[in-house]
Amino acid sequence: QIDDENTHWSSDSINLEFVFDINPIVLPSPLGTIFPVQFPYDYQIEFSNQVVDTSDISFRGVNLGIPPIETYFRVKNTITNEFVRFLCVHQGSPATTVMPADMLYFIEKDNNNIDQLSWPIAFLFSGTTLVSPAAGDSLFIKTLKPFSSADQFQFSTEYFLSLIQGAQLVPERYILYQSYPNPFNPVSHIKFNIAKTTEVNLEIFNVLGQKVKTLVNKQMEPGEYLTTWNGVNDLGNPVGTGIYFYRLKAAEFVKTKKMIFLK
Repeated sequence: QIDDENTHWSSDSINLEFVFDINPIVLPSPLGTIFPVQFPYDYQIEFSNQVVDTSDISFRGVNLGIPPIETYFRVKNTITNEFVRFLCVHQGSPATTVMPADMLYFIEKDNNNIDQLSWPIAFLFSGTTLVSPAAGDSLFIKTLKPFSSADQFQFSTEYFLSLIQGAQLVPERYILYQSYPNPFNPVSHIKFNIAKTTEVNLEIFNVLGQKVKTLVNKQMEPGEYLTTWNGVNDLGNPVGTGIYFYRLKAAEFVKTKKMIFLK
């Protein structure tokens, strides 16, 4: 999945989007059909002004002969903090720049020191013109690794809830959760915890820091709360596609998180 908190776009007009695919890929002979795997790593795609050409890359000792594709990014394994090899593969007619539905594959070694391809990431963008990320932008991809018998769990037995009146659960600390779904259209839900009776303020801001919508502005009792934002401002007008920030203020607690509205 895309990690929105660690992803950075310099402009709201960037329309490059990514989706994941787990279908097999057919590579030139003698490799044939390859079944990509899910690596247990997180990756960061770092954009720059430097052209990277992956057309001459070899996979399992075979030169793939893929048509040259100019990319302006590098891929870093955030666990090893090293840049990795990757393939950018066209799904349609040959071209020299990134096109819609192109596939990006990371290449890592397995335990037998054999090249493996990651699950592919498909490039998408709306309209006929790609608005590319700028130098310094980054896309952070968080891998959801299935649990196995080799995994170990560590957890704390520290109480984070207490009982009052025999039934009601009261949080011991303030928490602002990540909104869901994110990205969203047309409604996103925001959950938060209030630890003590206090004035609570929950507002939406745009990337310029301008207030867009006040969701909560009142005194609230301790408890867990859920509110929604339907993508309109305080005047009742729909907002545009882009990145927004929601901020919770309660007593001394102040927390801001990011959300993305897509039309």
